[in-house]
Amino acid sequence: DETLRQHIHLHYDSQADPNMPQEARDYVAKTARLLTDAAAEVGAPMDRVLDLGCGVGGISFELARSYARVLGIDVSATFIETAQQIQEEGSRPYYLIEEGEIKVERVAKLPPNVDAARVEFKQADAMCLAPDLGAFDAVLVANMIDRLPAPASLLARLGGPRGLVRPGGILAITSPFSWQQRFTPRDLWLGGHETNEGDVRSVDTIKKTLAENFELLHEQEIPLALREHARKYDYALSHASVWRHKK
Repeated sequence: DETLRQHIHLHYDSQADPNMPQEARDYVAKTARLLTDAAAEVGAPMDRVLDLGCGVGGISFELARSYARVLGIDVSATFIETAQQIQEEGSRPYYLIEEGEIKVERVAKLPPNVDAARVEFKQADAMCLAPDLGAFDAVLVANMIDRLPAPASLLARLGGPRGLVRPGGILAITSPFSWQQRFTPRDLWLGGHETNEGDVRSVDTIKKTLAENFELLHEQEIPLALREHARKYDYALSHASVWRHKK
């Protein structure tokens, strides 16, 4: 329940939170713009987009401002049900912790001027996506790669002739690279290793893995903060890389 509340707040309500760090308030819009700005810059099509690891759906709705069809996929049934409730009913009540047992009632609302009919949500595991899912004009993998049991397998699925990103399409990957063995076996981490040959960093592994099929367009840092209570936030800095699938 706490994790769900934190993500609802992050996706739908963080801009209205006066204690939220200013630089983290536009996390949803800033993440969506990774795809939309890159697509506009290189003239990539903007029909079908995949939000892989969509959580409670805030970024999927933001992408629907620019893309004709948005597919949001997450492994969590609770997250998907929450996104669908906001899509169908326009809102979802929840509460925030102020201090100790003190709560404040809030309502997460569908963002204004969004055509929710453009969005579809599905529960699925990123490690075993349906082979007939098809290719997309853009794919977003936001803050999920370090929660997969085999992240390199997903990277391999993104490009090439049968990749999730069609030739000429846009890919964005964001992550704070918070590797933990409870999610990913240590020998399958993309980075975070000290070796005799030097430090292995996740960013470098991603670049090396994607270089065959993708052209790197842009890198930046995206702050985000998950609220624990009114005076405590879990602050993270996600590295973002934006790519174009080579034609």
